[in-house]
Amino acid sequence: MSIPRAALAVLPLALLAALCPSCSPAPPIALRSRAQTWAELRVVRRAITVTPPGDAERAPYPRERLVDGEAITVAAGGLGWLRRDGGATLLVRGPARLVLRADTIELAEGRIFVDTPEGGTTSLVTPGGSLHLAHVRASIDAGADGATEAYVLSGEARADGSSERAVAGETLHLAPRAAGSAPIVTTAPAVAWEDWTGGLATTDRSAEPAPYGVGTVGARSPGEQGVPRFPLAIQKLDVKVTFDHDFAVTEVDEIFFNPSAETVEGTYRFRTPDGATLHRFGVDRDGVIVWGRAKEKQAAAAQYQANVYAGSKEDPALLEWDAPGVYRARLYPIGPGESRRVVVRYAEWLGRSGPRGERRLYTYPMAAEGADGTLPVIEELSVRFELEKAAASDVRVGMTGVREGSTVIVREHDLVPRADLALELFDAGTGAPAAYRAGHALALDTLPPKERDAAIQKASAEADYLLVRLRPGDIPAPEGGLDLAVIIDTSAATDPASLSVARAATSALLAHLGAGDRAAVWAGDTGLRPVVADLAGFAAVNDASRRRILAGLAGVERGGATDLGAMLSEAAARLDPARRGAIVYIGDGAPTVGETSLVDLRARLAKLPRPVRIFGLGVGDDADLGILEGLARGALAERIGDGNAAARAALRVLEQAERPALLGASIDLGASVERVFPRDLGAIVEGESLLVVGRVTPGSPSPSAVTVTGPSGSTTTSRFEVSPIDDRGDLSQRWADGRLAQLLDEGAGRAAMVDLGLRHGIVTPFTSFYVPTKREMSAEELAELDRRR
Repeated sequence: MSIPRAALAVLPLALLAALCPSCSPAPPIALRSRAQTWAELRVVRRAITVTPPGDAERAPYPRERLVDGEAITVAAGGLGWLRRDGGATLLVRGPARLVLRADTIELAEGRIFVDTPEGGTTSLVTPGGSLHLAHVRASIDAGADGATEAYVLSGEARADGSSERAVAGETLHLAPRAAGSAPIVTTAPAVAWEDWTGGLATTDRSAEPAPYGVGTVGARSPGEQGVPRFPLAIQKLDVKVTFDHDFAVTEVDEIFFNPSAETVEGTYRFRTPDGATLHRFGVDRDGVIVWGRAKEKQAAAAQYQANVYAGSKEDPALLEWDAPGVYRARLYPIGPGESRRVVVRYAEWLGRSGPRGERRLYTYPMAAEGADGTLPVIEELSVRFELEKAAASDVRVGMTGVREGSTVIVREHDLVPRADLALELFDAGTGAPAAYRAGHALALDTLPPKERDAAIQKASAEADYLLVRLRPGDIPAPEGGLDLAVIIDTSAATDPASLSVARAATSALLAHLGAGDRAAVWAGDTGLRPVVADLAGFAAVNDASRRRILAGLAGVERGGATDLGAMLSEAAARLDPARRGAIVYIGDGAPTVGETSLVDLRARLAKLPRPVRIFGLGVGDDADLGILEGLARGALAERIGDGNAAARAALRVLEQAERPALLGASIDLGASVERVFPRDLGAIVEGESLLVVGRVTPGSPSPSAVTVTGPSGSTTTSRFEVSPIDDRGDLSQRWADGRLAQLLDEGAGRAAMVDLGLRHGIVTPFTSFYVPTKREMSAEELAELDRRR
């Protein structure tokens, strides 16, 4: 497969910067249409191909970005999910053929479910004529004979050039006539409609709570416990992304406005992308950013709280760990009619995809799920991609953008972020591992001046760190379809509402299984029992068996203790090793008997005859995602709280389960590298890069090879060259994250984990970032602050 020629529409940015280092700033140049992407395609079930304009048909990249005129073909049994950057989403079932355009979608044949946001109209061109969809959820079938039928669940659909329109509960029919003649358009009430979407069509989105990728602030007066917070307006969001080959540093600078007449305390919440490390958190003080410093969590919280009370003029800030990749900051004071500026910096290593590893995808996670009225609004957005050191020959970007020299800029106003912002970097590709070495770097400007010399001396005694990025080759997939072992936790702790959500998730998973696939659905407590007595093992899923399973779930008895290890072990033993298989556990992930800790559960699963893929869907706010994420192997774990969230999570489960994975592999970097993380690789999934980080023993040279041992015992050795990199402390922090996970598994004492967080300057369940008040800053710090103004 060649690099898409759509990427060639932009002048090689690195070359431009090299040829003209002293030129005056280039005037903004709008990106050409084929360097602009308009939507994202995700393959839920295989048998999907794409054809960019002027290119050959090929398999999609993971999270394929679609250009204007790109054709999508979904064979029978295939299932794809598409989201336009404007927010409209489509679920496409094969056989289907469609073409994405900048301002519309052309559906030549097939069945789709479309969900469009409020505030605009989405256009869809079908063989029977054009449809205009206003804040609609509709199932649309386009037949090979040219006839089109649209069943509307909510909103309004109308045909171009016709006064006919369909609203909720009605079907719009378009029948083609002779060329040049308008189609015959009729509307009729629908007697019945069968939901083929797994619940996407028939469940409503709830108000999705923060955090989004875009940070939001909820505020209330200090001391008002139990009073709902109101959202502060996002006046301005500036994002700057700097690339150094595969290393990307993102700095997010947000300004929030308090429209109330009171001084309030704000709670700022955000999430970082998977695999990112949080480097900095700071707030504006008289035009200068004051960075937070690592501090033991309880001491930081007490110091913050001592400064926050009604009438206080002190200005502390506190950032705490909330969940993996999720953070919460407390900001005070935010006066009436005043703004507050917050800055966050994080870093990530971009994976490579494509036959030669030619594509890197950067994503700023802006998408905010939930009911339209609950989504944030960004009054002014500016995103700058600094690509001078990206070593990319070509680039494609989502949303409308312009190029200024080696910088790509995206600007928007009054934006509701319904989709992520994506940037693709293309080069010649590489199949060899990439390796980088860096010392123990410290963020000295976050420390008081008097502590810096001692910190530098301590850092010099620390070992260097080595990061190796591996890109697996083709991973063979077993013949046949997918075997899905679904476990619904029905122990005594499961309430009826949680069981209803679990039933919705099960229904969604079964709805998308096809020919060749099999499923087994069990209720579980201290063991497994079939939901339907005569469907105790794996069997093909059809409409009749699906209805029987869901009816059985509706009447299942709840009770008993929760032996999570026993349930997973029994399900793993029933999987056929000759077929693709996965376990999906749906419940609270809180064992009460047997192995009750993550380290013990892992030890039990490690004794299985062969490793298996385990997905975890945690039901409700009290689900233990720590355990479910710790058990996930080549899989995902996420929280679901309602039927719509369950339907969306089922698509993500199937998307990942569809991709082959190598389980039970191990890595050896040689004797000169110690404490390599992750210790348990879990699984190497097709299309994903694997990052390992370790410490180089003092006085040792860098290694030059990595050996991967597969589950069968076969080994593959690959050679690499190690490059130095200014990582801004990322390797140290990334290594510390792995070491923290090890200490948690081993049940280490709190003091050891606090010391780790403070030495490496990371936010953990035991350490936070605290921004001191002016009164708490030393005279030297205040003087330094004045010099920076």
